[in-house]
Amino acid sequence: MRVFIIDTTHMGPELQRGLIGVVGSTSPTPEEKKECVDTVSRYAVDGWAIAADPDTPIGHLAALTAETACVPFVNLGRIRAYRSHGVGSQAHNHLIDSGGVRDGIG
Repeated sequence: MRVFIIDTTHMGPELQRGLIGVVGSTSPTPEEKKECVDTVSRYAVDGWAIAADPDTPIGHLAALTAETACVPFVNLGRIRAYRSHGVGSQAHNHLIDSGGVRDGIG
């Protein structure tokens, strides 16, 4: 599982505490599922919003955990579908992971 810290400087007030993106394998192990719940819960307690694709197993688990914690959830599956139709193609996020900062299409 990978967790990305997403820059929310220019986003709405509901995301100003921070936003993490969560991605995982298509067949997560029990350890990966536990890591997802633990990680999302840890950030949610501090009011961070969660971003994931709920159509994936880890994304669905992240969405359920965010809902349980009553923090905002950003559906990355919808963003991908929205962008695949050519809308918003100029936007990008600065993603931060253990390898440093990189520009990425969200």
